[in-house]
Amino acid sequence: MFREDGNVLHFSTPKVHAAVAANTFAVYGAGHVKELTELVPGILNQLGPDSLASLRKLAESYQAIQQSQQRPPAGGADDDDDDVPDLVDNFDAVEDKPAAEGEAEKEEKKELEELE
Repeated sequence: MFREDGNVLHFSTPKVHAAVAANTFAVYGAGHVKELTELVPGILNQLGPDSLASLRKLAESYQAIQQSQQRPPAGGADDDDDDVPDLVDNFDAVEDKPAAEGEAEKEEKKELEELE
């Protein structure tokens, strides 16, 4: 299994259980995290000519991912979009203005009801 960090979870003696009707497969065994470069020599003799081309594409995409992870983000060190914003107002403070506006709307509704 390929992991996000670029390493591979390798099972040397896997046991596979399948429930084909449910489209479910389970892999059992002791998994070891290894780098892809450690496993390539053992994989090459199992691949055909079509698979070698696919492996080249995979290697190129792997290198592109590694390079993009090593580059600093475009915003630099000052990019703090993920931080929680500072509290500007006190949410406990009660303003009289919204309450007064709400009362004015209630009075208008009452007047309209009386006219009908």
